[in-house]
Amino acid sequence: MYFRNLALAITLASTLVISACNSEQSAEKADGFIKRSEAYEKQGQYRATLIEIRNAMQAEPENLEHIQRYAEVLIKIGSVLEAEALLSEVANKNHALNLLLADALLKQGKFVSASKVLNEIGNQADTQLQLDYLNAMVDYLSGEQDAAFKDLRALVKKPNAPKAAMYEFINVLIQNQQFAEAQQWVDFSLAKNSNDAQALYYKAKLAYEDNQLENAESYLTEALIQLPETDVLLQERIQVLELLSTTLTALGRSTEAFVYQKIIREANPEAFAAKQQYKDALAAASQGDLAAAKNAFEDILTQFPNNQQAALLLGLIHLEEGDIATGESLLSENLDAETAPVSIIRATALAQSEQGKSKEALDVLERALLVRPDDSTLLALYGIISINSGEARQGLAAVSKALQLEPSRTRLHLLLAQYYVEQDQYDLALGHLRQSFAKAPDDWSTTGYYLATLLESKQQGEAVRVRDSLYNQFPKDQASLWLVAMTDYKMGNLNEAIARLKELVKIAPTNENALNALGGMHQQAEQYDLAAYYWLKALQVNPGNPNYLQALVQNASRQKSYGELAKWLSDQANQNKDIALPLHSVLVELYVNGKNMDQANAVANLYKNTDHPYAKEMQANILRGQALASAEQQDWPSALKHIDDALKIIPSSTQLTLLATQFEFSAGDGEAALNRINALLDINSRNYSAVAVKSQLIEKLEGKVKAFEYIDSVWQEQPNGALLNAYLYFLQSELPTEVEKELQRLISVEPNNDKAHVLIANNYLEKGQHVEAIASYEQALANNPQSVTALNNLAWLLKEDKVERALGYANKAAQLAPNSPNVLDTLAWILHLKGDKKQALETINKAIKIDPNNTELQQHKAQILGA
Repeated sequence: MYFRNLALAITLASTLVISACNSEQSAEKADGFIKRSEAYEKQGQYRATLIEIRNAMQAEPENLEHIQRYAEVLIKIGSVLEAEALLSEVANKNHALNLLLADALLKQGKFVSASKVLNEIGNQADTQLQLDYLNAMVDYLSGEQDAAFKDLRALVKKPNAPKAAMYEFINVLIQNQQFAEAQQWVDFSLAKNSNDAQALYYKAKLAYEDNQLENAESYLTEALIQLPETDVLLQERIQVLELLSTTLTALGRSTEAFVYQKIIREANPEAFAAKQQYKDALAAASQGDLAAAKNAFEDILTQFPNNQQAALLLGLIHLEEGDIATGESLLSENLDAETAPVSIIRATALAQSEQGKSKEALDVLERALLVRPDDSTLLALYGIISINSGEARQGLAAVSKALQLEPSRTRLHLLLAQYYVEQDQYDLALGHLRQSFAKAPDDWSTTGYYLATLLESKQQGEAVRVRDSLYNQFPKDQASLWLVAMTDYKMGNLNEAIARLKELVKIAPTNENALNALGGMHQQAEQYDLAAYYWLKALQVNPGNPNYLQALVQNASRQKSYGELAKWLSDQANQNKDIALPLHSVLVELYVNGKNMDQANAVANLYKNTDHPYAKEMQANILRGQALASAEQQDWPSALKHIDDALKIIPSSTQLTLLATQFEFSAGDGEAALNRINALLDINSRNYSAVAVKSQLIEKLEGKVKAFEYIDSVWQEQPNGALLNAYLYFLQSELPTEVEKELQRLISVEPNNDKAHVLIANNYLEKGQHVEAIASYEQALANNPQSVTALNNLAWLLKEDKVERALGYANKAAQLAPNSPNVLDTLAWILHLKGDKKQALETINKAIKIDPNNTELQQHKAQILGA
C-alpha cells in the first residue's frame, strides 16, 4: 500500500512538472508570435499581424490579452462584425474586453447593446476616460445629443483623452452642421500635431462643405502623405481617397478622380465586384425582375456567406414570391433589430407571426423598440401581434401609444374597435370609431366598420346621422355612395339603397359591386327584369365571374319554364355578343340537363375551335350528357369513358369526378369508386361534396356505422354547413339526441347559417316551444330573406296573434315557391282567417290541384267553405 501511494505521488509530481514546463513553453512560444505580430503591424502588414496573433491564441488559448489584441486589430482594419462575434464570447471575463466590445457595437450603431455592456463595467481609474467616451457616444446615438456634446466637450479637453473621442466629436459636429465649433477642434488637434492625418481629413471635409475645393484637395493630399502604407486598405485611407475623388470630380478633374476610385476598387476587387453585383440586384428588384434579383443575391451569398444585407433582401424576395418559410428563415437568421430598417423589421415580424412564431416576432419588435421607442409603425405591429397572441394588455398599451404619437393613423382606431367588439365592449369600440370618423371620415374601411357596428349595436339613430353626413360630404364619391346604400339596405330601406346605387353606377358604370348589389336588390323587390339587367351588366364588366352568371340564371329561372329559359338565354346571347360565350355555356348545360342533346351540340359546335374555359365547359357538358345517356342504358363502360374524356378537359371538376364515382359503383366496382374519391380528397380534404359522397359509398360498402364514423370524424374537426345535410342523415340515425347540440356547434362557427337556424327552429316547433321557434326562424330570415321554410313556418306560427305579419310572410313564401302545396295551404288558411274567403278558396284549390291526394288540404277546404 505504501509503495502504491509513493508511485502515485511521483506520477503526480512529474505530471505537474511536465505541465508547468508545457505552460512555460506555450507562453514563451506565444510571446514570440506576439512580438512578430507587433513588428508586422509597424510595417503595415496586417494580414501577417493577424496570422501571428492567431498562432499566439492557439499556443495560449486562455490568455485573454491575445484575444484583446486580435480584436483590436480586427476593429482597426474594419472587420467590426468579426470582432463583435469574438468578443461576445469572452467579454464578461475582462474589463478591457467589455470596453472593446462596446466600441465594436457602437461602430455598428448598436447603442442599446453597447449600453448594456457598459452598464456592467465598474469604474476603474485607468479606463475611465475611455468609458466616458463610449457612454457619450451611446447618448449621441440614442438621441440625447445635447448631453453627448456636453460630455464630449469636457472629455476632449483632458490631457489623456482618447484620440478617437476627439475624432468622433469632430465628426458628429460636422454631421450636425456645427461647422464653426468643428473647425475649432480641428485646429486644436493640428496645433498639437500638424501631421495628424485624421485631423487633416476633417479640415478637408470642412473646406469641402464651405466649397473651398482647392484647399480641400491640398489637405487631403497632405493627409495621404501622412498615412502609413499598409497591405490592407484601412478606413482612414479609404475615407481620404473617397473625399479626394469627390473633390476632384467637383473641380472637373474626373480623370484624376477615377485614379483614386481605382485604388479603392483594386484594394479589394472581390468586395467591389460584390458591391456592384449588389447594386445590380437592387436595380433588378426595383424594376420588378425578382428572378434576376434572386439569382444575384444567391450568387453574393455563395461568395460571401456572411453578407447579411444580401440575405435580408433575398428573404424579402422569398416573401414576395409567397415562400414564407424560406423568407422568414433568412430574415430571422440575419436580422439585427437594432440597426435594420423599419421596413425589414416589420417584414420579419410579420413573417414570424405568419409562421406561428409570435414570441420570436415580439422579441424582434421589443429589441427594435429599444432603439426606436417612438416608432408608431413598430408600436402598432407590436400591439397587433400581442393582441393576437393573447397578450391584450401590452398590445392595447402599444397601440394606444402609437395613436398618441400619430393621431392621424385612424386604422389603429379600427384595430382597437375590432378588439373591443370581440370583447362585447361596444361603448369602447364606438368611442374609437367616433374619433376616427371625426379625423378622417373618408377612411372608408374604418367608417364602414363604424356603420356596421352601430347597426349591430342597435344604434340606428347615430347610423342615420353618419349616413347623412357621408352623403352630404361626399355625394359623388363611389365609396361613400356604397356605404350609404349598404346602410340603407341593412336598415330595410330597400328603395333608398337602390337609388344610391344607381347614382353610383352613373358615376362608375363598371363598378361590379354596385351592379351585383343592384341585381340582388331588384330580385328581392321581385323586379326580376331589372335584376337580370344589372347582372347582365356585371357579366359584361367581368365575363369570367361565375357568380354573376349563376345569379342571372337563377333569377331568370324563378319566372320562366324550361323552354322559356332556354329561349331567353339564346336571345340574350344574340343581343349581347360580348357575353355570348358564358350565356351559351349555361344554355348548353340547360339542354344537357333536359336531355336535348341535339340543341346542346348545335350551340357547343359554335365554339369547337375555341380554347376558352367556357368552351371547355361546353365540351365537357356534352360528354356528360352522353355519359348520362349511356348510364340510362346501364352501359357503364361507355358512361365511364365519356366521363373520363370530360375529365381530361376539366381535370379539377368535382361534379364530373363524383359522377364517375357513381358510375363505378353502379358497375359493381366499389373499390375503384372509393379510390377515385380518395384521390379527390387527397387534393382537398375539405371538399365537402366529396366527403358526403364518400360517406354514402362507405354506407353501401361497409354499413351505416362505419359511414357515420367517417363523416363524424370530418365534422368534429370543424362543423361546416356544406356538410350539414349529409351529416344529419347519419346523425339522426345513429345519435338522434345529439342533433340539436351539433346544430348549435355549427352556428357557433357559422352564425349566419340560415339552414341551421331553420332546423333548430323546427326542433323547437316539434317540442311546442313556439317563442323559441319564432326567434330562430327570424334569425334564419335575417341571414336569408328567401328561406321558404322559415317564411312558411313563421307565417303559420304568427297566424293567430299577428295575422298581418303572417300574411306578408306567407305571400313571400308563395312567390318564391308557387308550386308548393304546403306553402299554398298556409297562405290559404291565413287568407281564410283574414276573412278573404274567395282568395282563400282559389289558393287552396291550386294546392289541391298540385297534390290531389292530400287529405289535410281537403279538410282545410271544407273548413273554409263552411265558414
